[in-house]
Amino acid sequence: MKDVLPRTLVADALGVGEDALPPGDLPLDRLAERFLAYLRAGDADDPAPADHPDAWTYALMDALTRDHPARGFAAVVAAVAACDTPEDVALVAAGPLEDLIVQHGADLIDAVETRAAAAPRFAYALTGVW
Repeated sequence: MKDVLPRTLVADALGVGEDALPPGDLPLDRLAERFLAYLRAGDADDPAPADHPDAWTYALMDALTRDHPARGFAAVVAAVAACDTPEDVALVAAGPLEDLIVQHGADLIDAVETRAAAAPRFAYALTGVW
């Protein structure tokens, strides 16, 4: 899987025209950083507001984990790698990682196990999935 999301996929997932997006494809590390910024803006009882400048990242991650499991997995791996704290890991684990496993676990189990064996932080993130 490439380290970018094609602009056409991002536009389709967000339900906007490509002309509404910045030029070029979206690097997964940039998506991960902006997604974490959005998650950090809220807390367990009060999610980040819909008008937060990075709210689009939540919608995109949701669409990826639901409709594009391989790309969703790559985005989750990037998000886990970008986590700075155990709290960050918990936010990703209980959100898109859990969604991905619930919706596509049978198809992704080999990739999940391989990644967990190679990346201790990802293995730790799995402990936050219910």
